[in-house]
Amino acid sequence: MTVRTWPLGLLGYLVTWCNESDEVLMYSLTTRSRLFRPRVSVGPYRITLGKTPLAALPNPKPGAIGPWNELGARRFSYAEQHYFGNPGGYLHRAVGMSDAGTPLAPPIGCEGNTWATAEVAAYRRAARINSVLIVGPVIDLDSLLPRGISPDLDTVRLLELRHTARVALTSRYHSVTSAT
Repeated sequence: MTVRTWPLGLLGYLVTWCNESDEVLMYSLTTRSRLFRPRVSVGPYRITLGKTPLAALPNPKPGAIGPWNELGARRFSYAEQHYFGNPGGYLHRAVGMSDAGTPLAPPIGCEGNTWATAEVAAYRRAARINSVLIVGPVIDLDSLLPRGISPDLDTVRLLELRHTARVALTSRYHSVTSAT
C-alpha cells in the first residue's frame, strides 16, 4: 500500500492510501486552520471540520470496534468509527482529533472503552472534529487507528509550508527596513 500526504498549504492535509494499481482505498482530510472548514458527509450527518463537536454524531455503539485513543508525552490522537450501511454507501468513516490538526483537544479522561463515564461524554461535547477518514470495505481499521486518522505529525511538522504572498511581503518588509 502506498500512502501519500498532500499538504494543502497552511490549511490542512489530504492523505490517500492506494493499492498497487494506484486505486484509492481510503483517504483522510485534516484541517489545520480556522480558514479551512470543509463540510463533510458522515453517513446522513453533515459535519464541519474544526467546528462540529463529536457529540453531534451518535455515540459509538456498545461492543463496536473502537473508539481508539492515544495520549503520550507530546503526541495524541482520538478516533471513533461510524458505519451507516446502505445510507452511508457501505463505507466506514472515522472521525476524531489529531495532533496534526486544529483545534487541539487531547483525549484526557478517555482511557479504555468505558463510554458510560461522564468524562468521556464531556470530552465528546467539547472536542471539535479536526479529521475525517473515509474507508472502503477491505481495510481493517483496528490496525490503522487512532494514528491513521491524519498524517503523522512527526512527518509533516518539518514541511516548509509558506504562502507565496507572505514570503513576498516578508521579503519586501526586510528590504525596506534594512534600507533605512
